[in-house]
Amino acid sequence: MKVIAGILFAVFLLGVVTPTEAAPMEVEAMLILASNEPAPLDRRLERVDYLLRPVLRFETYRLLAQSSVILPDGASATVALEDGHVLYLQRGKKNRVEVTWQRGDTRLLSTGVGLERNKPTILGGVPQGEGRLIVTLMIK
Repeated sequence: MKVIAGILFAVFLLGVVTPTEAAPMEVEAMLILASNEPAPLDRRLERVDYLLRPVLRFETYRLLAQSSVILPDGASATVALEDGHVLYLQRGKKNRVEVTWQRGDTRLLSTGVGLERNKPTILGGVPQGEGRLIVTLMIK
């Protein structure tokens, strides 16, 4: 009986000591054009508009592309957006993600961010005509 109890205790300790893998997260990316050209509110941006306006101070924001990807712990993924824009995501510890944003062979931005569920993270300010391109990332 002591042997069985000892084995169960050892199995319990191994379960406690062994690091657990974080659950995969679904990351949503949005490519947005910010400009001062008059236009109606793009309703698809209602959940991020409240963050964009005070920070970037443009008149209008238009959604150009939107895509989601499942990102397991420690894995990488690619998100293809409109007009040759691509995001390369590498998930680190917890909800930390290394992001490289490219258009074709040109790197537009490279940074690391901590993502939160249902809270958009704003990246960008890449010049585009009279406006700026912005990417938002959010865990769904």
